[in-house]
Amino acid sequence: MKFTLYWFVYLLELARPLGNHRHCARYYLGSTNNLNRRLTQHRSGDRLIGSAFTAAAVERGIQFQVVKFWYCNSFVEARFLERRLKRRKNHAKLLDLTQAAINTLLTELRVAHGR
Repeated sequence: MKFTLYWFVYLLELARPLGNHRHCARYYLGSTNNLNRRLTQHRSGDRLIGSAFTAAAVERGIQFQVVKFWYCNSFVEARFLERRLKRRKNHAKLLDLTQAAINTLLTELRVAHGR
């Protein structure tokens, strides 16, 4: 088993929106314990190891980059935070979210679970 000091929740921004006239998106939110490896997987364009969203961007020649990431202490915290942030429908507003604000959300999780 590989020991990882931190987990990350990250936000990718596409160079231009992906979608159609009814729905388009410019951001992708995910979590990982190895940000470089995960970005390489996304850029591969393979839907099995990346994501369908980033694979579609690669197919259309749309560049993307990590524009924000937040640290978490565990897989459980990272998944909790990812799900919590995905509930916010305007991912562009996540760019202003500080690590301190994230720590407040994670403290809520720890308190709720007695950690």
